[in-house]
Amino acid sequence: MTPSRRKATQTGSTESLPAVKKRPAVRPTVLALLALIIALGSALRFSGITWSLPDSRHPHGTYHPDEFVDFSALQFVNVLAGKLDIGFYNYGTFYFYLADVSQTIGHGYGAIPNTPTPPPDAPKQAPMEKAEKELPETRGIYLAGRLLSALMGVLTIPVLFAIGKRLYGDKQGLASALLYAVMPLAAVHAHFFTVDVTATFFSSLVLLAAANLLYRQTWREYALAGLWTGLAAATKYSVGILIVAPIVAHFLACRSKDAGAKRWNDPKALPVLGAATAIAFLLACPGPIIDWNVFWNGLPRYPDSGVAYELLQHPRQGHGLLFVNTGPGWWYHLVISLRYGMGIPALVLAIAGILVGLKAKTNQDRLLLWVVLVYYGITGLSGVRFARYMIPLYPALCLLTARLLALPQGFPRRLLFQRAANAAFGTGALLTAGYAISLIHVMVSPDPRDRAADAILTRSNADHNGAELPSVGFAKVPWYFSPPLSPWFGERAAGDRRKCISSTQLRFVLPAEDTEFDTAVLDVKPDYLVISNVETTNELRLKMKTAERFLAAIPSDYKIQEFAPPSIFDMAFSGSLVPDDLLYILPHIKVYSR
Repeated sequence: MTPSRRKATQTGSTESLPAVKKRPAVRPTVLALLALIIALGSALRFSGITWSLPDSRHPHGTYHPDEFVDFSALQFVNVLAGKLDIGFYNYGTFYFYLADVSQTIGHGYGAIPNTPTPPPDAPKQAPMEKAEKELPETRGIYLAGRLLSALMGVLTIPVLFAIGKRLYGDKQGLASALLYAVMPLAAVHAHFFTVDVTATFFSSLVLLAAANLLYRQTWREYALAGLWTGLAAATKYSVGILIVAPIVAHFLACRSKDAGAKRWNDPKALPVLGAATAIAFLLACPGPIIDWNVFWNGLPRYPDSGVAYELLQHPRQGHGLLFVNTGPGWWYHLVISLRYGMGIPALVLAIAGILVGLKAKTNQDRLLLWVVLVYYGITGLSGVRFARYMIPLYPALCLLTARLLALPQGFPRRLLFQRAANAAFGTGALLTAGYAISLIHVMVSPDPRDRAADAILTRSNADHNGAELPSVGFAKVPWYFSPPLSPWFGERAAGDRRKCISSTQLRFVLPAEDTEFDTAVLDVKPDYLVISNVETTNELRLKMKTAERFLAAIPSDYKIQEFAPPSIFDMAFSGSLVPDDLLYILPHIKVYSR
């Protein structure tokens, strides 16, 4: 990089930067710092990777309900055998292909044991007996999918460095990588067998390709931008919105006023981008070619599935009670999704970075601001507002935050504010890292559900030895949010979870079918009553009479024992609008006992 080029990058010139033929080498000191950042990000993503993996108490699934869905879909994939139609198209299929390759490697090296196939004349196994025999392999497949997510989360860190270096310089590249390495929700979701973190990896590659297009416009750069966009959309459809990044970069480069920049006005450029995107998408998610009807409308074995449901129906109808009366989506994502997902210090810094970018008006800033505006604006239109939907936006927000380390020329009292910005960035990064470490510490600690189950079983064995089976009542049909007192609790369908009544250790008292908060459960005065805040948060927020009557009807002579995760930075995660994405690992369990 020439001195004049470097100066333009660091000071925030309002003009486009000239094209360069050769990228500068990365200094050894910078590489060493990047390696440390990657090590930190790896520690946050691989520590606790075995959180809630299936065991004898919940052999079918984990405490994250979406993992069971993804595990089930993976059973229909065999990439090496050419079996690519999984019948489940709520997400693109590329993550499942990668997960299948991961578990194939695991089987090949013996890390995942193969379940012996019973002989043809063997008696049919009961569901739970079958699940118990398959448990080692089930755990291994879940773990393979999680390790893939963790690896993709780690690989995103050097990509953020490359983008920051390309747009602003080494310091900003390192700062961007550090922020993403310690980004709390990104670190937590890298532990899950889900698509979000992998989709973010490909979305970061889209940003890198767009950053390159600001400086060099060639067919190769447009094709690469299309490749990464197609793979991102084939992992999670909504991330395909980020095609806006190379499109914006194209127009910014075309309108460059810098005499040293090579302008690219070829009308075939954007068609090449679109064609590369479509080809990459169809190669990584061939569902539209294999069976359009299944791709669009789903299969009966997957209720509420297919692209039409996921992109058109689900956003309109919402997700049960989760997001009812939560205001505009843009406000919700700001004060809930980003607040809890990033932490308040990182969010404040990101907003400051956006404001500085608006003032600087460089093409680098314009590129990132357009990405934030379009992705955030479109995502905020949906009635479904999981905090994880914001994870693909984190790379752009990290880059804009790192931009604070180089305030533009002409900024009022620039030297004073630069020192303040540097101090604020360092403090914010440290607090964000502390928040992320605290969340991961929760994942390596005993889960409140497990502790509650241990307490109930231990006490019931002591108090009811030789007597009638002790009874446990529930406000809803138990699921992932409940202590694992029966292996049936891990089933996806409520009808299957009701089979828990066959337990030989406890007697379960459930609400009547298709009802919740049935006070008849309390009429029999069960020995124990178990309630999770996941069950009650939205009902109490919406002041639903059934929930309020049920809780008011709990006999006053019951003793209460609470099982909760530790408070993190004075955020107890028990309020009325805590993202479900974090409640998966931070449930509060109350056990009422006679």
